[in-house]
Amino acid sequence: MARNNAAYPFALYFRQNNQPFDVTGRSLQMSFKNAAGQAAGATLRTSDGSIALQNPATWALCIIPCAAMLTMKQGTWFWDLLDVTNAQEPLPFGAGTLPVFQGITNSSTPELPKPTLLLGGTNMDSITVTAPGADAITIHAAPSGPPGGGASFAPQMEPAPPASGFLIFCDAADGELKVIDSSGNIARIPLT
Repeated sequence: MARNNAAYPFALYFRQNNQPFDVTGRSLQMSFKNAAGQAAGATLRTSDGSIALQNPATWALCIIPCAAMLTMKQGTWFWDLLDVTNAQEPLPFGAGTLPVFQGITNSSTPELPKPTLLLGGTNMDSITVTAPGADAITIHAAPSGPPGGGASFAPQMEPAPPASGFLIFCDAADGELKVIDSSGNIARIPLT
């Protein structure tokens, strides 16, 4: 869970056609913003080690340092990941949102969170995710799951790719919420 009073570590997994994708030798860059025209609250790069490719280079460990998190106000932050190996022709690798929650410890005057889902927007009972190659979708989830108007994702084995669009599923292998598109590409949906 990203809190604006501590460093935020996370992992990136690279997949293409439902297979691990090796990014050895690529320069990657990821920035986080929450308003148009604003300077990035944090920028991570392979060149400075804040995106640390692992061996094999099909995944990376990343960290937003505490100093950057302290400047990121509570709310929804938007990010994208680019391959900037060729600075003249950057390639998109993905995009999404990061909900940042108000930290309490070491905060002299914290804004205490409300006891609801703390995501931006007016519909506070929804989560917005961006699926690979698709427009933004909205998932409505009730805190306790069914019954009611919410959704529940029971763990299942990886489904076959849909004929068109994409499917959201809870992977029985690792318990992660994921999306699979019609090409068989799978992406993890971060919930924190």
